[in-house]
Amino acid sequence: MAIPDLLTAKISHGFDHLDADGDGQLTEHDHVLMGQRAAASLGHAPGSPAEQRIIEAYLRIWRDLHLPHIPGGGAAISKEQFLTSTSTLAADPAAARATVGALAEAFLALADINHDGQLSPTEFLAFQRGHFPRPDRGRGQRGFRPSRHRR
Repeated sequence: MAIPDLLTAKISHGFDHLDADGDGQLTEHDHVLMGQRAAASLGHAPGSPAEQRIIEAYLRIWRDLHLPHIPGGGAAISKEQFLTSTSTLAADPAAARATVGALAEAFLALADINHDGQLSPTEFLAFQRGHFPRPDRGRGQRGFRPSRHRR
């Protein structure tokens, strides 16, 4: 598989996880559902202030990252639009840092359950289960193994 094909496949897979209601569109409602799912996986009760804080963080992502890029003032992003806009970040590292980097920081802050500024494997897996509902402990633990890759 060529690199662009791999990138397209990864972005497409990501969209499928973000489309929380499975209707083929990324919407504000999907962000509410993701926030609820992430809050539940982190042990926060439905309707609690902690759940509301997480939902609001997801809604800020919708308003700040996705909504401004919807053509014609629409209210949803199709998979094709998501693929196109996200693919352009591969050629623009500064834009990628400003958007996806900010998104990663927001997610890390949400996942840091005990607010110690560090993400433990348990916190990471709890958050991942809410954000991407199918990871298992083995996949989560692999993210915390020291890399043997040398440059």
